[in-house]
Amino acid sequence: MFDHHFGDKTYWVTGEISSYKVYGGRNHYFDLIEKGQSSDTPIAKFSAVMWANTQESVRKFENVTGQKLGNGIEVLVKVRVGFTEQYGLKLTVEDLDPSFTIGQMERKRRETLQKLVAQCPTFIRLINGKYITLNQGVLVPPVISRIALITSKEAAGFQDFEHTLRHNRYGYAFSIDYFFCRVQGNDAARMMSRRLAEIAVRHRSTPYDLVVLVRGGGAQTDLFVYDDFALNKEIARCEVPIWTGIGHLRDQTIADLFCHTSLKTPTAVAEAIISQNMHFEQSLLEQSDAVFAAAKELLDMHRGALRHASMILQSKVPNMLHVQDMRLTGLRNKLDRTTTALIARKKEKLARLANVQLIRSGERMLQQQSFQLANTLKQLPPLVERMLKTEDKRLFETRRFIIPAAGRIVENEKKQLENNAKLVSLSDPKKLLKRGYAIVYQEGRIVRSGQKLKAGEQLDIQLYDEQLEVLYQKTTKKADKSQ
Repeated sequence: MFDHHFGDKTYWVTGEISSYKVYGGRNHYFDLIEKGQSSDTPIAKFSAVMWANTQESVRKFENVTGQKLGNGIEVLVKVRVGFTEQYGLKLTVEDLDPSFTIGQMERKRRETLQKLVAQCPTFIRLINGKYITLNQGVLVPPVISRIALITSKEAAGFQDFEHTLRHNRYGYAFSIDYFFCRVQGNDAARMMSRRLAEIAVRHRSTPYDLVVLVRGGGAQTDLFVYDDFALNKEIARCEVPIWTGIGHLRDQTIADLFCHTSLKTPTAVAEAIISQNMHFEQSLLEQSDAVFAAAKELLDMHRGALRHASMILQSKVPNMLHVQDMRLTGLRNKLDRTTTALIARKKEKLARLANVQLIRSGERMLQQQSFQLANTLKQLPPLVERMLKTEDKRLFETRRFIIPAAGRIVENEKKQLENNAKLVSLSDPKKLLKRGYAIVYQEGRIVRSGQKLKAGEQLDIQLYDEQLEVLYQKTTKKADKSQ
C-alpha cells in the first residue's frame, strides 16, 4: 500500500536541518524540521539521509551558498519517501536547491536589519539606503595605543594580527587587553555580545582607543553569527570605535555594516592601525619643521627690531641728557645774576635812606634796614637751594624716566628673544631623536614614504648619537591567511 502511493515518486520539500551528522565522510544523516512562526519550537520533524552518490549535489550546494551543510540551514530538497518496520518513515535526499537557501539566508538577514532599525532608532538609522550607527560616528584618536581585542585563542587570525602589530617596522608599542571567546559556532554571538558589554564598562574607567574584532579560518557558515541581532545591537551602540577583520570575501555581514571600519582580514586591521600612527608621526614631523622655520623667521625679525631699538636709544638718550644739562646750566647762571642784582639794589636803597633820614632816626632806621638785610641774606641761600633742588629734581626725574624706560625695552626684547630661543629648542629634531625616533635621508632629503624607493639605493639613517648608511631592500608582506 505504501509503495503504491509513494513508490518511485519524488517530492520537493522545505525544512531546517537539525541533528546533522556525517558518517564515513560521505553519508549525511539529519532531521528536517519545521518551526512555528511565533517560536523556535519544532512543530514537525522527518528523519532524512543523503547517501554517498549525492556528494556532487552537496559540493555544488556548498560552493553556491558559500557555507557548509549543517544545523540551522533552511533547505529545499528533492526526496523520496521510504518506510521500513525497523526505522520507520525516512526521507532519502537526492538533490538540494542552493538558490532557495540563499534566498532564506538573505530573508533572515533583511528581517534582522529591519528589526534593528525599528527597535533601536536612537543609535541605528537607515538614511538614503545606508545604515548609520552611533559607533560609526565615534572619533578614532590620531594615535592608537590602547586596544581591546575580541578573538579566540586558537584563531590563526589572532596570531596574524598580534604578530603584525607587535613586529611593525616603526617600533610602535601597543597595549592590548584580550577578551577571548568563541567567534564562530554555537553561542559565539552571545559570547561576543557579553565581551562588548564588558568592554563598555571598563572603558568608563580606563578608556580604550579601539575595539578590534577578528577571527581566524572557518566555514562560511560561521559568518552568520555576525548577522545576530543582539551582537549587532551592541556593536551599533558601542562608544569605542570598532574595527572588524573577520576574514571573508562575500557581501558584508551586518557587523561590517554597523561597525566603525570593516576590513577583510586580521592582518589588514593591524596594518591599518600601524598606518594610522605612521600618518600622525609624519604629520608631527612636518609640523615640527614648519614650527622650526617659523620660529627662526620670528627670531630673526625680533633680533632686527632689537637692534633698531638699541640704535634709537643710543642716539636719542645722550641728546636728551645734553639738552637737560644745558637747561640746568642756564638756570644756574640766571639765578646767579638775579641774586647779585637783588643784593645791589638793597645796598643802594640802604645808602639812600642813610643820607636822607634825620640823624635822630638815622640810627633806628639803619638798624631796621640792617635787620631787614640780614633777613634777606638769611632767606636767600634756602631760596637759591630750593631753586637748584627743583631744577635738579626735574633733571633727575627726566633721567629716571628715560633710563629705566630704555632698560625695560631692552629687557623685554631680551626676554622675548629667550622665549623664542626656547621654542626653537623644543622643536629641535635632536630631542625627537633622543626619544627613540630616527630620520631617514636620501641624498640629503628626508624620506617620508617608501613607495618611490628602489632596491639597492643608499639611505642615511640619523639616530641620536650616530648616523648609519644602509642599502634599501624591499620586503614582501606576509600573505593573509584565507578563511
